[in-house]
Amino acid sequence: MDIFIILLIIVAVVLFQFLQPINDQKRISTLPTHRYNLLSGERDLFHSVSIIFCHLMKVDGQITKTELNECKTFLYSEFTPEAANLILSHIKCYAKEMDPSNAVDPSFYECVRKKFSYDRRVSFLNGMFKVAAIDSKIVRVEADIIMRCAQSMAVRNVDIDRLKGFYAYGFAWEESEMTP
Repeated sequence: MDIFIILLIIVAVVLFQFLQPINDQKRISTLPTHRYNLLSGERDLFHSVSIIFCHLMKVDGQITKTELNECKTFLYSEFTPEAANLILSHIKCYAKEMDPSNAVDPSFYECVRKKFSYDRRVSFLNGMFKVAAIDSKIVRVEADIIMRCAQSMAVRNVDIDRLKGFYAYGFAWEESEMTP
């Protein structure tokens, strides 16, 4: 019985840490990654994915329902339902306070690069393109984020060009065409 109470307290403390509102972008980009390793070695990855997708969706002004739904579809295809739900809850929390004019800390891209195989990194970029293109256009700032992510995750230019070509067809590119 005492062990059950102790475990319940630990779970409550961990949940409180994950649900605690974050008040400024500086704290978001500098959170220690060990904080997300409390339950699983993947918490830092979930945090990184959350920050990257939140920034991608918010950078053009606001996160739309269609962007969030496309992100949700992608996350459920790439992660377990529990992990996808955790990432989505992080995105919703960060979206309230994130300043889209601030760049994403490169350590978040680095975390994804280290944790994902090459094929999963390409799939991750494909998901980013899907989310950015859901409103039938990819604006320059979204393209810049995707390209920064691709370069930081060491994705080959041929794969980047293939994805760019796929999403360029049928979409109105705002400003100029993306360049690496």
